[in-house]
Amino acid sequence: MLSPTKILRFTNDAEFSNTSSAGLEKTLRLLQSLTQVIAFHSLSPTPYLRARSQIALGRRYFRLLKWADCFDLSYKAFVESSGVVGVLEVGKWSCLGLYFLLELFTLKCVREFEADEEKLDAMGVHESDWAAPLFVEANKFWFYGICLSLLLGVVQLWKLGASPAMQGGEKEDAEKVKRERKEWGANRETFVKKLVIDGCDLLIPGVTTGWMVVSSANVGMAMVVSTVLASRDIWERV
Repeated sequence: MLSPTKILRFTNDAEFSNTSSAGLEKTLRLLQSLTQVIAFHSLSPTPYLRARSQIALGRRYFRLLKWADCFDLSYKAFVESSGVVGVLEVGKWSCLGLYFLLELFTLKCVREFEADEEKLDAMGVHESDWAAPLFVEANKFWFYGICLSLLLGVVQLWKLGASPAMQGGEKEDAEKVKRERKEWGANRETFVKKLVIDGCDLLIPGVTTGWMVVSSANVGMAMVVSTVLASRDIWERV
């Protein structure tokens, strides 16, 4: 149920998640994607592009140390996981960790979707020649990480198999199968949702690196979809 208290808890999710203020970051991401779509269709896009850039800059402060979390998850996957799933998890988190680490050094420079050669001194402090190319290289690792995440999702769906069959028998067996089918359905929904989110997010680094040709409006709409889907987990916790 929608209420002011729940909205406040959503935008300050620190007590419900290991990642502080995850809901606030998703809210800013939604605003950024909406302003990007509006700017594409507006006759005077400059104010909206400026707002989008400022929101994007604000979001980057939330992930200053996220590279450490990714490398920690990569190490845990290396120790605890095995087989194809283990390889994909280690590769995924390692690539994402490298993306966040390289992006950290480009905080003063943001590359725009609308102009491939445009460099924006986001913080108004310093403009360097190497920051924009490094930002593109960082996005390549993001692209690799999402591709590995997509492969991981496909493997997890394949390993999940078909839904447990309901067979005639004792009541306890029927209840057990019912619980297993419910758990199977929840896992399948999680994997499918993650695939959709990753598929939408793949457009962002794909366009930034020049490997994909998509309009900024379509990128913005994909961001809206992935943000709303990812925000559901946070919303359900509060």
